[in-house]
Amino acid sequence: YHVLPFDKSFISTNFGKIQKVLYKTFPEIDDRVFFYDERDKTLYATKMEEVVTNILEFEPWDQVDACVFNREMKWVLAIAHEDALLFLEENSK
Repeated sequence: YHVLPFDKSFISTNFGKIQKVLYKTFPEIDDRVFFYDERDKTLYATKMEEVVTNILEFEPWDQVDACVFNREMKWVLAIAHEDALLFLEENSK
């Protein structure tokens, strides 16, 4: 898995870097994804752009624990309150 530093502005200012690190498997900004928010225990079908917008609205003291899945559930991007992004991908053998 890949671990990236995370803060409120990290995704918006480093979106291209995130895509490069994740070997182009990270979704395009308009891709449809599933977003699971641990705070309200709800799964949303949404666009990656809306996920990024939602995350950027969090305050520094907000505890963020959420997961983003692609539609096929072959990868997950976990946003942890420990200020890290974790990316796990299905092994393609």
